[in-house]
Amino acid sequence: MKIKIFILCTILLILTSACQREFDDVDTDNGNDQNYSPVTPSQQPSADFEVPDHFIKIFDFENSSISVSIDASIDAKHEFYNNTYEIKQIPISQEKVDIIRNVLLPDTQIFSPPYYGTREEIIHQITYLEEALVNEIEDFNMSLIENYIEFLKEELYSAPSKEDLTPNDGKYGIRVGQDINGEKIVTDSIYIDVVADTGKINMATFHAQNIGDGNVAQVSFSNIDRGYAIKQHTENYNSISGMETSYEEAKNIAINALTDMGLDYLQTELSLKGTLFNPITESNENQFYKFYFTRNISGALVSLTEPFFSKFDRDNSMIIPNSYTQSLPEEFVMFMIDNSGIIGFQWYNPVEIIDISDKNVLLLPFNEIISILEEEIKTFINHEAMNIKISTIRLSMTRYTTNNTYIYVPVWDFLVAPNDDSINITGAFVFNGSQSFMTINALDGSIINRFSFNSLI
Repeated sequence: MKIKIFILCTILLILTSACQREFDDVDTDNGNDQNYSPVTPSQQPSADFEVPDHFIKIFDFENSSISVSIDASIDAKHEFYNNTYEIKQIPISQEKVDIIRNVLLPDTQIFSPPYYGTREEIIHQITYLEEALVNEIEDFNMSLIENYIEFLKEELYSAPSKEDLTPNDGKYGIRVGQDINGEKIVTDSIYIDVVADTGKINMATFHAQNIGDGNVAQVSFSNIDRGYAIKQHTENYNSISGMETSYEEAKNIAINALTDMGLDYLQTELSLKGTLFNPITESNENQFYKFYFTRNISGALVSLTEPFFSKFDRDNSMIIPNSYTQSLPEEFVMFMIDNSGIIGFQWYNPVEIIDISDKNVLLLPFNEIISILEEEIKTFINHEAMNIKISTIRLSMTRYTTNNTYIYVPVWDFLVAPNDDSINITGAFVFNGSQSFMTINALDGSIINRFSFNSLI
């Protein structure tokens, strides 16, 4: 079934690779004065705030199929988390995009992307899909693959070769979409989509986009041949056996690139290892390191987590009752690095810290946070059977929206134990060991809803 999902997603991705979503407008000129620097406030520890180094507790509820156990280390340098910060989203300027692209694709000619790919890419897609037919993947609709192969063969007649691609200047352009009647409309989004020949079968892709006045902004780069899924394991802080590039060498590549891009105010939060997995041959084609960098505000880490539950797991609703909404993912930078260098990059949602909203705030006692957690678990009583094991409790900063204002606040994340067997067959985001069972505001005990709009890819 996982292979089936991957093939379907691969086909849909190829079909829609040239189709762009419609977004809001952004001013391209206001990005040159961006403040990417951290803020260093004066800090005092919260009074009477004590937490253990390790915490053990089992929550069992009579006549319930829910079991939640905690056997967790506690990461809580609370002296850094006694301020809140007002922040705003900022767009990514053309100047900053050019700097990043020159780091990732130095001295490389860029081109406008062909609609379905170059001749070389389409031939590669056909060969890949024909392998699927030969393998007769169980429970998969073979006729769907056959029809798409015929479609791609027709596209070969008009597809350009790599030598025939149209040069692109790499500048922001206006997004053009369609209304419900099929009429073309100019949307409020600006974007850059280019490709480059790095010697692989498939062209490397580079994308930048601003939505609204920095409501969402991102830059992404991929130099991975199509046809592979990401098989991602737990955290990794050691060299990967069999790779020529060591862990330290890969991390230095990422840090040096981060510095050259002018993004070195971000610091490493998470390191992962993984493989590019070919579901047709059921083999691991290539290993890589993956590094995530997030903000560190005078010692306070802005933490990346993924929600443990899907959007509809609680009361069939996207929003947890009586909770704040984390309306957008945190700012982060991601690097994927293999023996050839950087094969993947993403910078998402840069923000500017406007002001310290509240200084020297007091955090709720830890035992009160645990009591709130227990009360919230009771809302799961009617949920299907679950056995949750929490392995880490972490105090960090998280953004949420209130009264149309973005604020960084200190929160407690209760992170589920990692699963070494997790496979992300579609290439979406998996954080083994960093999925938050629940996120609780350390100031007032409210629940921070990480579900809404929280996909990081």
